[in-house]
Amino acid sequence: MAEVVNESWCEFMTIDVKLETSPDLKDGFEWKCPTGINCQTMTMLNKEFNFFRGLFPLKVFITGPPCSGKTYFGSKLNELYGVPHYQTKDLISMGLNLQNEFGD
Repeated sequence: MAEVVNESWCEFMTIDVKLETSPDLKDGFEWKCPTGINCQTMTMLNKEFNFFRGLFPLKVFITGPPCSGKTYFGSKLNELYGVPHYQTKDLISMGLNLQNEFGD
């Protein structure tokens, strides 16, 4: 699907539909997102979806010798799946910049 989105003919196959809630569903039904899905409600829906299906966050630790591709594969996981990519040097510099009991 990702390859098709960039094709020139693809925009002619898209449709923008605005739907309105049926009057039968408006009353007596608790809507999670009455104004639509935004960043905050998407986070809430994601958490509910994961909770009720027993899905838990993925944690990946990549280790290896220098120049073995740790940064490359970490950035690919971040790019493709949204797994946060932290490097040791970034964590150390962040700790050094803290202005509390954990930093300088």
